[in-house]
Amino acid sequence: MNNTKDFFEAYPEAKDILPISSPEIMRRWLDDTNKSNTSSSHTEELPTAKREYWKRFIMHFNSSLREKKQLKQEIADKYISLFKMRIKELLGFVGPKTFDKRIQDILDIREEFFAYPVNIERNLLDTFHSKRIEFWSDISESSFTQDNPFRDYYVDALRYSADSIPFFEQKKHFLSYFSGFVNQVLIIPEELNIDNTAFFDALWAYIQNGKIIWSVQYDTNSNKKYITVKWYSGNFVLEEKLINYWYNGIEEEWLIPISKKKVATFKFDNPLIMKVTITQTINNDKEEEFNINITKHDNTCMIIIINQTTGKELISKLKNDPYFLSKIDNVIKILN
Repeated sequence: MNNTKDFFEAYPEAKDILPISSPEIMRRWLDDTNKSNTSSSHTEELPTAKREYWKRFIMHFNSSLREKKQLKQEIADKYISLFKMRIKELLGFVGPKTFDKRIQDILDIREEFFAYPVNIERNLLDTFHSKRIEFWSDISESSFTQDNPFRDYYVDALRYSADSIPFFEQKKHFLSYFSGFVNQVLIIPEELNIDNTAFFDALWAYIQNGKIIWSVQYDTNSNKKYITVKWYSGNFVLEEKLINYWYNGIEEEWLIPISKKKVATFKFDNPLIMKVTITQTINNDKEEEFNINITKHDNTCMIIIINQTTGKELISKLKNDPYFLSKIDNVIKILN
């Protein structure tokens, strides 16, 4: 029985969910005739084996090179054996499986053998759900002290995962059943070639059911490192920008929030208006401000800036109904 072939026939989604560069790697893990090569490449070891080896390596730091190689082989063989048993168990299942159950089987394998950071993922999702992104809640200066707007989820995930966080692949990771951390995100519209400017890029992102809901971008300038964290939900994006000061080449242990804004974009099938973009920020006087940019089909724009002094009634309507300006009639009214 060709376990690899049978596995990918029974679980075709595994190629998209498991963080492996090719099914050939799994073939080497599952091929009994090639046991001597199970740990020939450090980068191709099962991540859980790699993680355990480095923990044990610290304990056996003073051992001889021969003893370290033997220890590494024993750990690699242990996890390969467990992995084979797990795949055999799945392939031996008798009876139909729903699509959701197949996906869960693959996610279980990802957690068991690829050291996937489940707890870190859960913490990120808890934070995401508490953000209330699809609301024009107050983002005044005082909101910066309500919670830490930046979390090193990606750092924690990287430390835990033993290289189980995949590099982003647009066709693979935008499938509706993929959820997870990815790194080095580069998204280019299909109609553009690789020489064109990317329409989206980030160092790290978390994807939920094929859609990005969190991303991190860095911009280093002299001794300052700017960090931009974005949270996405439907038409809304919450952007939190921070600065991390370096002193004499040593990074200090503090992040200072310098801006926080929320943006919503609504597009229309209307002969006059193409889209409206609303940006909620804090102005130089520390006042909450809304910038409403209405783009017409003739590519002209109308910009309306309001705050509690100039547009208290409209702000009230926006906060009572976050999608107030997603209705074309309301947009036309503020144009007149």
